[in-house]
Parts: sequence; C-alpha cells; structure tokens
Amino acid sequence: MTEPAKDQLPATVGLEPRLSVGIVDEPSPDSGPRSAAAPQLSVVVDGRIVSAKRAASCLVVPSVGDEVLVSEVGDRVYVLSILEKHAAASSTVDLGAGVRLEVERRALRVEGAEEVVLAPEKHFAVQTKDVSVRAESLDAAVVRSKVFGQTFESTFDRLKTFARSIDVVADDVVSTLKRSLRFVSHLDQTRAKHIDTRAEGTLAMHAETTTITARTVAKIDSTQVHIG
Repeated sequence: MTEPAKDQLPATVGLEPRLSVGIVDEPSPDSGPRSAAAPQLSVVVDGRIVSAKRAASCLVVPSVGDEVLVSEVGDRVYVLSILEKHAAASSTVDLGAGVRLEVERRALRVEGAEEVVLAPEKHFAVQTKDVSVRAESLDAAVVRSKVFGQTFESTFDRLKTFARSIDVVADDVVSTLKRSLRFVSHLDQTRAKHIDTRAEGTLAMHAETTTITARTVAKIDSTQVHIG
C-alpha cells in the first residue's frame, strides 16, 4: 500500500491530543448536514469558551448544558462525545446527509430520509396499540394475506376490485346504493329459502325464453293482467 506523502498529511498528525471535560454553552444554528468549515459549538472548558466542531463519531447532537468530552489538537477542537445530557427527555442523532433521529418524550421521529428500507431475512413484526399511515400512494405486493379483527371500516371516493374468484361467507350482507349495475356474461344464479323483490316503479324482465314454475301455487294478482 502506498503511504501518503508527508506534505499531504494534516498538520495535527502526530500531535498529542489534550482531553478535557466541558459544558456546551451555545449550540450552533442547525443548517442540516455538518459543515467542515465553521465551528458548530461553543463549549466552556476550564473557565474559557472554545469553538468546537462535533466529531464525525459523535452522532448525538449536543445541546445547551450537556457535559461533553473535548479534544484539543493544536488549533483544532472537537467534541468527541456527550458524557451526560442536561435534558434527558430529548435527544437527536445526526446520521449525516441531513438524516436525523429525534427522540422526545419516548417518541422517535426520522427526519430528512428520502427512503427507509427495512429488509429482515425472515420475519418483521409490529406490536402497538394504534398504527397510522398517511401517504399519497400505497403499493403492496404479497403472495398471501390474512387479516383478523372485529371491525373493519373503509372510506373511498372510488374503489376497484379485480379478482379471478371472490368468496364471501357472512351472516348478513346489507348494501345501500343509489344505483346498482351488474353485467354477467354467463350464469347468474340465486338459491335461497325465501326471495322478496319489491320495486316502487317498474319491474321488467326480458328473456328469449322465460319459465316460471311452482310446486303448489302460482299466483298473479293485479288490477289488470295482459298476456300476449
């Protein structure tokens, strides 16, 4: 392996770092990804205020009052880690590239990530009281799907279902519709113990061949009956 030339190494290489404990006095403005130029933190170390950058290994973002470990190498000052949080209720982890994990009051929030991929090899489980999903579009592709529950409610402006076969087993099926249209290309069959069909206006049945049979009584009752 080719070693880098000495003139290419940082001037601080080989210097002994000075470690000390400090208190964060003033956080830098949050401008997204960490910048290698301007210092990000003001830290009180041994009664003096020094400007420090957060080390790449220090993922937790320091806040005012936090006790931190400071490394001074020449004119370069870094915050290596947080020894103790001043406000333990909240914490922010900066993963770089603008991606942050924020924890506040036992709530976890992921910010700045364009895509989150969970890829377990075998099993992925979610156990919680409530689940809320808000998205512009939702795509799901599964080989088998099972859903168990006591109540299911859905509200859609338009719903389309494409299936080769649909089986429905239920004690009661109630539909309240403004219009109902069905197009059946082959057989449409209904088998029931009792059938009650009522129309407030007109009931029309048209067929090439019509057969009505009854085992005991067949009755037609109206003010006028036209046959033929």
